[in-house]
Amino acid sequence: MANESNMDYLYLLSNFGERNPNDGAPFIEYISSIIDKFDVQQRTETIQYLMISYYNYFDQDLPKLKESTDLFTPMLSGINGEDHSETLMNYYRLYIDKNRERDNEIAEIDYEYDQMIDNIENQYLQDQTMASVEYAKKKDVKSTLRFKSVAGIGVGILLIVLTGILLVFLSIQRSVRKIEEKVLAGQD
Repeated sequence: MANESNMDYLYLLSNFGERNPNDGAPFIEYISSIIDKFDVQQRTETIQYLMISYYNYFDQDLPKLKESTDLFTPMLSGINGEDHSETLMNYYRLYIDKNRERDNEIAEIDYEYDQMIDNIENQYLQDQTMASVEYAKKKDVKSTLRFKSVAGIGVGILLIVLTGILLVFLSIQRSVRKIEEKVLAGQD
């Protein structure tokens, strides 16, 4: 901007550099690299718009400002020179609105994705709980069957023992009758 008669841009840039110690120097370097692409009459106003945009549109995010401006500068050749700075501001508005819409869509997709993940995890937990319940039921059924088997075996042994005792008792009774018959036959 050697031919610029209005030196207000120097005050603007030095003031900006003082207020923004982290981004001041990189911002000024970036402006110096792109300012030649703008119309000579619009350069000071363009610098002002870039500073305003840095605060208002890009929330002091210099990389995002650079990215959007780098996307805009190739279009400058097709824009009337006296409209460069106004068109830049309109472009920023459109860029921010479109990015906001895109971010909202991404957030919605992320939300739906998170909901799907939550549903899958909940379904997994339900399936796991159901499997645990089924396992506990099967284990309980096996335990009941074991108890019934042991009880059946115990009842079977008890029946065998009782049958054996009954048979022994009947055998003893028969033997006692035979002895009685012999004793009675020997007394006669």
